[in-house]
Amino acid sequence: MLFKSRVFAVLGCAIAVGFMSGCGKTAEEVNKVTQSKASAITKIKAALDKSNNSIGGTISSSKATSKASKALTSAVPGTNATPGTDTPAPDTSITDALNKLSTKLETSVTAFLGDGQLSGNDVHYKANATEFCTENSTVPGTPDTDCESFIESHVTIVQKLVNDDSGTLSFMFDSSEILKVAYSSAEVSYLLSLTNLNGVLDVIRENDPTFPDVTTAGTLKASFGVSSTGTATVTLAVPNAVSISGNTDAGPVSFSIAASTKLVQLIGNDTTKTASVEFNMGQLSGTFPYKSSTGEIFLAGLTGKIDVVGDLITVTNMSVGSGMSLKIGGETALAFTADGLDATINGSTGAITLLNHNVNDPTINASFSLTNVAGIFDDMFTTQTHTPTATDSMSANLVVAHNTQIQEYTDSLDNDVTKVVSGSFSITVTDPVNGDGGTVSMVAGKCYDEDSAALLACPAAGTAGA
Repeated sequence: MLFKSRVFAVLGCAIAVGFMSGCGKTAEEVNKVTQSKASAITKIKAALDKSNNSIGGTISSSKATSKASKALTSAVPGTNATPGTDTPAPDTSITDALNKLSTKLETSVTAFLGDGQLSGNDVHYKANATEFCTENSTVPGTPDTDCESFIESHVTIVQKLVNDDSGTLSFMFDSSEILKVAYSSAEVSYLLSLTNLNGVLDVIRENDPTFPDVTTAGTLKASFGVSSTGTATVTLAVPNAVSISGNTDAGPVSFSIAASTKLVQLIGNDTTKTASVEFNMGQLSGTFPYKSSTGEIFLAGLTGKIDVVGDLITVTNMSVGSGMSLKIGGETALAFTADGLDATINGSTGAITLLNHNVNDPTINASFSLTNVAGIFDDMFTTQTHTPTATDSMSANLVVAHNTQIQEYTDSLDNDVTKVVSGSFSITVTDPVNGDGGTVSMVAGKCYDEDSAALLACPAAGTAGA
């Protein structure tokens, strides 16, 4: 009788587990599941916050960062520069972007962890798709039960506990790992398999035949970490070359980017006030339908390094390789080329020095052109002084003498002034669409008034360029 009662108890528990996933859990098991989930959430948040605060704080607090931001955006309304001064407010855009990214990465993972069940030393979680589906519904903020049902019937999350300090979360779609999150108190990384994502796309198409017939391949990785000395590192990488191809309602599309261990990497230490941003992106190319034709985009790559030490920024070999282009129907609509650039930006003095990375080249050259191929101007410009024609072309060419130094300061009337201390540069612009263009040449000893856009003899400084 005792044996029979135990059999019925086991069978009853199995049935209950099938419907409720909770029968037979001991207090110890429940506690372990709860602690495992809390540990993952806490460590992921801590690693993201530490790395972002260290890097963002260092870059944003540097006067050189503000100086560079002001120099690049002085003509654009709504920048962080304080009007009429040469001491722009700290540029918080990098910090803001990192915080938004980390918040999204944190919540997108932790919000999915539903009820958990021990399986040996692992924890298997049901997917909780309510928050994700509500945020991404056709009417944002409105529950999408079809979305929830689809995800919760296919997705499980498996947590492997490496030790008390680290573990992994594998997001499984049926039996394929789509996303793997590795975490510890010092680092968190996200590895997304675009190759395994094809299984998800296939199931979606089975339920919705109108869904685009595209194939994906490759992997993407993002990692955030802080060393014992307080140095934070954020790295975005392409461990395996990424490609996306297929057919959409508008026509065939394709996209590829070469593998790179360091697509972009940010390193920072808020204590020593040092930071760096390094780019090592390989070739990017793609095709897409445009009107009744085909567009082709190409970028040879993006490499270079930016170091921030206190109020000094040093740029080393910032380059786009052989350049970038956009073609429509085989004709070049956009082209950009530039020599490898070295530069220093001193946030305390306002001095900016520009050099060709190839020291044997006497000038730094950059060129940009945009031609009205297939009526592309109609989509790009909403206001213009005349109706664009098929032969219209805009261009800008910059020639800077190697080792040119410019300095920004504010004159006694609070006008922002740029002075060429040494070297020279010239900019030639053609712009028939807006009825503008011409050449501006600057040589040592000359100044440029940013507010009135006029060349002038250099006025006396009001506020020093700090």
